[in-house]
Amino acid sequence: MVKSVFRLKGLEISNCKFMEKVIDEDEERSSTMMFPKLYQLKLRDLPKLTTFCNSTAKFVEMSSLFRLWIDGCPGMQTFISSFVCGAMTSSSKDHEEMNTKENFTQMQSLFDKKVRLPSLERLQISYADQLVKIWDDQVSLDSFGKLNRVFVSFCKKLVSVFPCKMLGRHQKLESLYVQNCDSVEEIYEVLEKSSSMVEEPVEKDEAVPRFVFSNLIWLHLQMLPSLKSFYPEVYISEWPVLKKLKVYRCDNVEIFASELLNIHGTHRESQQPLFFVYKV
Repeated sequence: MVKSVFRLKGLEISNCKFMEKVIDEDEERSSTMMFPKLYQLKLRDLPKLTTFCNSTAKFVEMSSLFRLWIDGCPGMQTFISSFVCGAMTSSSKDHEEMNTKENFTQMQSLFDKKVRLPSLERLQISYADQLVKIWDDQVSLDSFGKLNRVFVSFCKKLVSVFPCKMLGRHQKLESLYVQNCDSVEEIYEVLEKSSSMVEEPVEKDEAVPRFVFSNLIWLHLQMLPSLKSFYPEVYISEWPVLKKLKVYRCDNVEIFASELLNIHGTHRESQQPLFFVYKV
């Protein structure tokens, strides 16, 4: 049926108390182009929803999606799931595979390399209680490059917002709001922490990650009790058009900003600044 509604531009699904997924694709294929004209997708108040689509395809693309809202979906774990039940008659097998599914998706990210949303500009996620990661470490290179506004709130298990491999994909970002996420410790995560990141001065700028937020105007970080840093290693940051920076009720932040040359010896976690920079 997905193929027959190729002109669909807006889709909103809300207040369906037992819906676990929106689409269940059972055909074997290498790729799927889904809803090529869909501009806006809103998933709201779906307490049992765990995924938007089950698909065996290597990647699923929604080429025109501009705005995505996920609100009040506490069981949401991944946008595209590889788990397809198929036709089974044994209830015991159903139960066993559902347990396997739950274990497999427990640490999954919302978006992985299967998801391709090349036109997405506005993303809002709230009240997704099971969400631990938004983006996978191997997110597709042709996705999320047009993100303009990102709002994340009330995701109590979320530990970070962006993976470090997305450092170069925020050139068009204008607004970033992260609030009321109890477990967020850093905005950009680092896969492998460097033990020597503050023990020696950095001599070459090329060895340091560069954050260039060319269009970022609003940065709001509020009600994040576990937040320790924006990025936990040394970096160069550029914020040429930033108008408002709000840090509110981030009670674990002891130092707002510090330069590398002002820190000597072994780095102590309790003194980690929110913005730990080599150059400002």
